[in-house]
Amino acid sequence: MEALEISAEELLAFDGLTDVLLYHVVGAQALAADLSDGQEIMTLLDQDVTITINGMGVFVNEAMVTVADIMADNGVVHVIDAVLLPELDDDNLPETVVDIIVASEVHTLLEAAVVAAGLVDALSGEGPFTVFA
Repeated sequence: MEALEISAEELLAFDGLTDVLLYHVVGAQALAADLSDGQEIMTLLDQDVTITINGMGVFVNEAMVTVADIMADNGVVHVIDAVLLPELDDDNLPETVVDIIVASEVHTLLEAAVVAAGLVDALSGEGPFTVFA
């Protein structure tokens, strides 16, 4: 959960959790030997992940496969070093940039500064805004 910068409780309460989990599952067996560079594989979320194979290893989107082909009776698991995040639709997007800042465990000082400067209402407005944090 450190990679997502949220707590376990926040993850379990996240409205998009089902989508994130479905984005990690393919409805077919895909062994390492079956994968090819540039291959796109449809997930149970109906969004593709892209396989990259290069001198550094095998990647699913930007996540590196660290252990491949852990076999089970009903499929296979590949261990990756990052969480795969699907494209979010408008229903799963945070409402404002302030929501993102408040949800971040590493931006507590930024959150305090936005509050202290009286910018919560302004940054919660229509926008658009770009925040570098």
